[in-house]
Amino acid sequence: MSGSESNYSDDSDYADSGGCSAKASKKRKSIATRQKNDLKKKKIDVIILSSSDEDDNSEDVCLEDDYDDRDLLTRIRGRRKGGLKTTGLNEEIEPDDEPNNVQTISRTSSSTSSANSTASKTNEFTLDSFVPASCPRKLLPMEKLLPTKEDCNSYIQNLEKNAQKRKYSLSKLSSREVIATGRTIKSLKAWKGHWPPLREFLQNTVDHLSLMDEKTGRRRACLDMEVAKEGKNRGEISFTCQDTPICKFEVPNADEVIIEQNYTFPISSRAVDTGVDDTSKSSNSAQAGGFGDGFKTVATTLMANSKKGDFDSLKWDFYAIPEKTKLTWSFEPLEKEKVATFAKCQVLQVVIDKCKMNNDEVESFRKGVNSGYIMRQKIKVKNIGKFFLEQAVTKFMVFWDLDDRTLISTLSRRGGRGTSGDCIGPISEQPKLFNGTLGNLQPKSGIYVSGIFVRNAKITGTIMCFFGDRLEVNGRDRNDVNDEELVNAVSHVLTRCNNMEYLRSLLLPLLENKKDEKQKSWLLQPSTLFNRLIETQKEFILHDVLLVPRNAVFISDKTFSSEVPFFSWALHFLRKRGQPLICIKEGANKFLFEECNEYKLTEKCVNILKTTEKRRRKGGNNNQTGIRKCLAFLGLSSVKAMLFKDLEVPFIHKQDIYIPEAKLSRDMIIMVVNVCNSKFEGI
Repeated sequence: MSGSESNYSDDSDYADSGGCSAKASKKRKSIATRQKNDLKKKKIDVIILSSSDEDDNSEDVCLEDDYDDRDLLTRIRGRRKGGLKTTGLNEEIEPDDEPNNVQTISRTSSSTSSANSTASKTNEFTLDSFVPASCPRKLLPMEKLLPTKEDCNSYIQNLEKNAQKRKYSLSKLSSREVIATGRTIKSLKAWKGHWPPLREFLQNTVDHLSLMDEKTGRRRACLDMEVAKEGKNRGEISFTCQDTPICKFEVPNADEVIIEQNYTFPISSRAVDTGVDDTSKSSNSAQAGGFGDGFKTVATTLMANSKKGDFDSLKWDFYAIPEKTKLTWSFEPLEKEKVATFAKCQVLQVVIDKCKMNNDEVESFRKGVNSGYIMRQKIKVKNIGKFFLEQAVTKFMVFWDLDDRTLISTLSRRGGRGTSGDCIGPISEQPKLFNGTLGNLQPKSGIYVSGIFVRNAKITGTIMCFFGDRLEVNGRDRNDVNDEELVNAVSHVLTRCNNMEYLRSLLLPLLENKKDEKQKSWLLQPSTLFNRLIETQKEFILHDVLLVPRNAVFISDKTFSSEVPFFSWALHFLRKRGQPLICIKEGANKFLFEECNEYKLTEKCVNILKTTEKRRRKGGNNNQTGIRKCLAFLGLSSVKAMLFKDLEVPFIHKQDIYIPEAKLSRDMIIMVVNVCNSKFEGI
């Protein structure tokens, strides 16, 4: 402190030994004014009142009307040894008072130099003390999973077993069979457009051939994808395993899509029955589709939702090469006339034709295919081929090659290679589909369940992919998910993240508001979802991701800069006992960083005082007696007064007054009176 503080240390400056004279009163006012000016000039940030043996021993107390709360700071006298403790540009809290593992509060104060006078306040004791201001984005390297020969052989064998399970005698089938499905052809609002029917057909193929890996939630590593563009609105996407054809998606023109899949035995006509269950589907929770009931809904809605002349045909061709048999399913509308009160309508019927394949057909298939059973779906609807190439492929994960370095993904549950199926990532950082062969296509932003687009993403510009039974679609329309289940699923991805440093870099903007759009995280785009996540995963985000100490106390910058004696003492007191105090930056997430208000701050100090104080003096000493008399004089005889050695500023908490245990002095009584006057009404 400056040398002027010595002017305040002599007890004779405050009162004569005989009482309160006019001269002493005038001198006190002069000293008070000078002290206020010094405080303003120095901009003292932390002030701690410490009692010592050199304090005033006078028992004469003078209470005057001009003592009020505003004069409280001016009436705190410094000790002869060291005076008032302050922290500033050139002054820090004494090292002996600070534990080694606690950081020091450092604030910039004004000084006589021009450079220091213009310096703004800084506070080292902020969230940045625990979280790096610029967290490095350490991304995992791109990991190309190379399948082993055993993996490929196992996959082919499973397909063969699956085809064998579905075998039945084709010889017992008649050459022609017409089956009425009982389905009325009518429009369904949720099934309008080309996406719902293509979603159903593609998912049946993906599930039947197990193109998606249950362990990784991606296309199987043993599958090779080849893409060819043969002109405008013409293309082909094929999947092979060790040069063995698995399936092919062909668009010969803008109005047609052909899906050819191997290892598919001709489906029994029982599949046409309404409500029939596909047991292979129900036994495999990873499958969202199967040849059960959905394809009949697709057929009726394709016919009903298409404008007049848009729907051409829907046919399935099955080739059983060992049996040299071909089956053709034709989905057709059937007119039903009006009967009594029942209106005229159309219903769906399926015509199944069986014929023998000639030797040339059999040989042509055997040359290029190792599978004995092939299914070929032909869908002819106006613009359906164009839609498939431009939009449908962006909504199916089986066609994607994601950049794992940009994803928040869970670790493999079984310790396998790669990442598991649950992942969240930005579409802007994903590679173009098919390396740009079909144009500038990227994955569609949205929520994906079992590899299929369900609805728009809750976080703008992201893909949120979940595999298995962690998240289920709502209803038969498959166009929504339960909000609570989604929050739980995203929480699972965050808590099991396989790259915690990357996640930390994405959540750093929670510490303060970033005005620069480039610095904003894709994970923190405006969304109510993340506010829900903060409610459920607050402790994880704070302590495991942002590395904030679990016993940290969040203090506003206003409190840190306050010149109120209690705040200055409380912050210093808590820090001396290893309590991390963190200054909240402007713009920090208010749900995550809850400010510790005055009441909570006071309560923390009281708890520590009571815990660490080995012995608190009870009645019988002059200090206690004098304080009681003072409180009784103020009409507060019921208030309990407690004295602590570690306390340096009196304060009130829960109708109790806490007072520094020091020799009774005039200044101490003045401070007690001022505190009581500000906290209790009617004084």
